[in-house]
Amino acid sequence: MANYDVIIFTAEKQRPSLNHWVLLLKEWLRGVEHPKYGGHSAVTRSLVDGLNSLPSVKWLYPRNYGNQTAKIFHAVSGHVSVRVGIQAKRQGLCQRLIVGPNIVVRAFEQDSLLASPEIDVVLVPSEWVKCMYEADEPRLRGKIEVWPAGVDVSQWSPSGSLRSKVLIYDKREPELSARIAEVILASGNDYEIIRYGAYSAEQYRSALDRAKVCIVVGGSESQGIALAEAWAMNVPTLVRRVDYNEEVESACSAAPYLSYATGAFWSGEEELLQLLQVSPEQYSPRDWVLANCTDRHAAISLLRIAGLPSKPMN
Repeated sequence: MANYDVIIFTAEKQRPSLNHWVLLLKEWLRGVEHPKYGGHSAVTRSLVDGLNSLPSVKWLYPRNYGNQTAKIFHAVSGHVSVRVGIQAKRQGLCQRLIVGPNIVVRAFEQDSLLASPEIDVVLVPSEWVKCMYEADEPRLRGKIEVWPAGVDVSQWSPSGSLRSKVLIYDKREPELSARIAEVILASGNDYEIIRYGAYSAEQYRSALDRAKVCIVVGGSESQGIALAEAWAMNVPTLVRRVDYNEEVESACSAAPYLSYATGAFWSGEEELLQLLQVSPEQYSPRDWVLANCTDRHAAISLLRIAGLPSKPMN
């Protein structure tokens, strides 16, 4: 009988168990800080917190994997984690091996590791990534499931304070963001800019708490967790439309989960100006997150994909 229902694994390198704690001590003495969650921390955190909300599920998130047994071994990020999972499957330590969504950018990378016969399910964060993977590696057809991470709706919760700004979320598009700032001023609004990779979670949360709407300027998004965080703060997003990613040569989306409840796409400055005249009250982004995109939703979705039972949503 398996010791656990689910084992989550995110190691970038597998350390021998005997010297793991010695290495940690040495790193601590050198001042090396280790994040609480490995891989894409927002994705791993969502999964861990979601499973933690389901008391009927016995799960483990080890820093180092030994020979624990589980019904499901879930390699969340990194090709090393996948290889550890493949070895566990070969040794009979898990019944099913699920990998993703943060393993590779293209499905043919690492010698098409994702097509290994030991892998039962490959998770991707959105439909367009699924289509790209299937085109990259036809052997994945029938093995891919779309699984978006959730957000912490207690952390990302509006305070109820006055919202007066239009927030620009600039993801490596400084020149376009400067032009968008002029559009915002022309609409009679004031603005604030937050730049991708240059803010803390608290800075972003505070900026969203002051914003009545967020304009997103960037490229493609495999899921768009930062957008979901804005929606949880009840801030609709106006997202510049991007339909093709030249870097990966694939059709794509700048906001795979954007809906009428959470915001709108725009293609030009005139269209954006028109959207800025629309009252934010017509959107209901936080309601959408509470109904579709919490950590608990993510955990229950994973269990469904894995074929494991879970308690129904309250």
